[in-house]
Amino acid sequence: MADLIEIRGDGANIALEIAKFERRNSTNVDDANWLVGQLTVTLKYFSCQMPISLGVFDLAQLQSELQSCLKVLGGTARLRPLEPVLQLDLAFDGRGHVTVAGFAQTLGPRKTTLSFSFDSDQSYLTETDRQLRRVGLNFPIQNQFRRAVTEE
Repeated sequence: MADLIEIRGDGANIALEIAKFERRNSTNVDDANWLVGQLTVTLKYFSCQMPISLGVFDLAQLQSELQSCLKVLGGTARLRPLEPVLQLDLAFDGRGHVTVAGFAQTLGPRKTTLSFSFDSDQSYLTETDRQLRRVGLNFPIQNQFRRAVTEE
């Protein structure tokens, strides 16, 4: 069963269903930490659905930034994966309001892109933070020791 991460807002929903590690048994730390799943973006009049690959490190960074933003109700949490199939900015205004902006796009020579922006608030994103933490527990960083050794 897939783990679900949702970013909800005013008439909009971004759903990331994380299914599995793409190459869990790889001895290369970067290859071993790719996740595969399904992305669904649902807006008032537009939507898209597509397979997605994201790095464990990308989701861990988003969770860390989101957690910091929720503590102070300020700042911006960003998702900037190596493969730019999904980019997100969650901009907190200091009063609990959040603007979610970004895009989802296919890769390759003929890109199709859905750009979006919608309003959300910290109550929705508290659940997103819980979901990101659960994904981090269910899909922990693989071969981390190898990375530390090879970077020295």
